[in-house]
Amino acid sequence: MNFFNRMIERVFVPFKPLPPGMFPYQTPPDAPMQYRLHLRIEPDGEGILVVNAKTVLHLNQTATELIYHMVQKTPEDSAIEQISRRYHVKKDIARQDFVELTQRI
Repeated sequence: MNFFNRMIERVFVPFKPLPPGMFPYQTPPDAPMQYRLHLRIEPDGEGILVVNAKTVLHLNQTATELIYHMVQKTPEDSAIEQISRRYHVKKDIARQDFVELTQRI
């Protein structure tokens, strides 16, 4: 790798992809609406979300990351910060997308 490429990587630190694998989630026992989620992240960053073992959704990389943070119970501000930096969007737009998607699920 030449000097120019090393300088670019220092300025624009590449993000690590989300870890592939299965990530389950179940609502707390006191939640008014009960559901289970199973998120499978593929090596290419896309995902499959199974809701209550009967609805299957195919997700692009952005939706996969949003759901990943929900399933991992990442604090909302931290999730918004990561999504905003990774996809180069304003934090208010990232927050709106995060809230809308989690409410729909």
